[in-house]
Amino acid sequence: MTDRSTSRILRAMSPEYIEKMNMRLYCEDFKAHKERHKASEAKLYPTAPPKTLSTAAMHKSVMRLSSNEMEQRAQNSEKLQKELMFKGPRKVKGLEPSDMEVSVHRLYKEACKHKEETMALLEDEYTWSPKPACRLDKETKKELSERLSRPKRRDLTEEEINKILEIS
Repeated sequence: MTDRSTSRILRAMSPEYIEKMNMRLYCEDFKAHKERHKASEAKLYPTAPPKTLSTAAMHKSVMRLSSNEMEQRAQNSEKLQKELMFKGPRKVKGLEPSDMEVSVHRLYKEACKHKEETMALLEDEYTWSPKPACRLDKETKKELSERLSRPKRRDLTEEEINKILEIS
């Protein structure tokens, strides 16, 4: 087709028709792209169909697991009972009220001391205290400004330039 014939055809088509044609071509291209993508996904990443258990099999498995667990607990309980029978009853030592009060005060003081130590460490670690400002005399200021205003080195030798540019 020549340019003249295509331009005549385009002029003969309405803008709505051109819009519909563009949408149709776009949608077809998009659908084809989706299909190619699905095919390549299936080819590269094959997946097995999901396996499902029947409710009866699942119920049977749960019952088996729970009965095993209950048996294990019963065995452990019997074992503990036998151990306790050989050892006899345990004697529980109680604290007198005065000992209890002393113990509580001691624990409270230890806790307070530990808290103070921790707070001191945190304060040292996280608080910022600037260095005290010091006054410089005129001579020191002049010397510093002269030293800082001058470049450290004005010229480089050829060997140094070659070394920097890695030219041997």
